[in-house]
Amino acid sequence: MFGYVTIDPTELPKHAQERYQAYYCGLCRTLYRRYGNLGRATLSFDMTFLLILLSSLYEPAETLSRERCLPHPVRARDGVQNELSDYCADMNIALAYHKCRDDWTDDRSLAGRAEAALLRKAYRQVEARYPEKCAAVERCLQDISHMEQQGCLDADAPANLTARMLGEIFVYRNDHWAVPLRTLGEGLGRFIYLMDAYDDLPADRRRGRYNPLTAY
Repeated sequence: MFGYVTIDPTELPKHAQERYQAYYCGLCRTLYRRYGNLGRATLSFDMTFLLILLSSLYEPAETLSRERCLPHPVRARDGVQNELSDYCADMNIALAYHKCRDDWTDDRSLAGRAEAALLRKAYRQVEARYPEKCAAVERCLQDISHMEQQGCLDADAPANLTARMLGEIFVYRNDHWAVPLRTLGEGLGRFIYLMDAYDDLPADRRRGRYNPLTAY
């Protein structure tokens, strides 16, 4: 479902690549601090992008650390953390939890089912902090699931629900940035859904699984 929002290192100068990596490592450390190694394993490029985006708008004070870690035990790496890191880590957990549940529902993936069970406690913590956002995510995913069960072949319908879900996640506060952030999140949500459907189309056709692009 996610993982499409990353960088093209060939288009970025070295200092920009290092800055991106510092945000990525900082979010990884936040996930580890809040949810342990399982949380760190859910780290996504998409929420790294959101952290960078929100940080550029709200410009919070940053903490820079340089550490070795389990994924990088030899060379210490810089990590940037700020007040937005906790929010992006929580949204990362919410999306990872529902992705695992989706893997189980769609493919009967035992790994997805097991990981969802392991993430359930962490997700309940996120849900307690952000009940409205988690409720919005669950409503959108339930509606998408209903469309899949009906065999809806209008690709815009589920794409618009993914747009609504990501738009809700992109809004950090109800302030002057809320409308442009929601608009950006919605546009990105549509893109992610359609890209995911396009990438999965050959396999979905072979296995007879739902994909709205089979109508095209």
